[in-house]
Amino acid sequence: MLIDNSKVQSHLHNLKTQLEKVLKEIEQLIEKDSPMQNPEDLEKVENEIISKTDKLAGLILSCKIQESLCSDYELSQESSDFINSFPKKMKNQGIRDVEICPLKGNPFIVKTQYFTQKAKKDKRKKKRTGCYPSLTLLGIFDGCTPSLSSEIALMATALGSLEEVKTVLYERGRDLDIKTIRNITKRYSERSRL
Repeated sequence: MLIDNSKVQSHLHNLKTQLEKVLKEIEQLIEKDSPMQNPEDLEKVENEIISKTDKLAGLILSCKIQESLCSDYELSQESSDFINSFPKKMKNQGIRDVEICPLKGNPFIVKTQYFTQKAKKDKRKKKRTGCYPSLTLLGIFDGCTPSLSSEIALMATALGSLEEVKTVLYERGRDLDIKTIRNITKRYSERSRL
């Protein structure tokens, strides 16, 4: 199940180009003279540093995940075994773009294979759900890395309401609606019980 596609390789190259650009921005930030006279100046510099380093963290993670999905490592064999373990036959629907939100950094897109149940003639035209086996094996569910899912579930149990969770996540740069937060928390707790 090795992903060997020119569009995927091009996407990986674009991610690495963005990563190099952000690294140069961080080098410029390090070299830049930033005199601080008051708390506002300090806050401005601190926010700029956090913004750039979070962006860097997200890009590094996106490159690492995409490399894993493209590589010839065990993940491709495990993905094949995972798909073959389903009780019904699964059909490869091709390469799809998937947006992933990391704990730190901007959401990013990876390209990976998508599988659905092989459909027999169904008069109801019922849409069948599918899965991204490689992402599932990496622990990426609901478009969130395991760290972000864990953080959301922890906040949902620690804070008084899902509205508070939404507010805290928004302050940290994650704009999720309450339904998404509820689903992530529910599915995370279900996986924890297994």
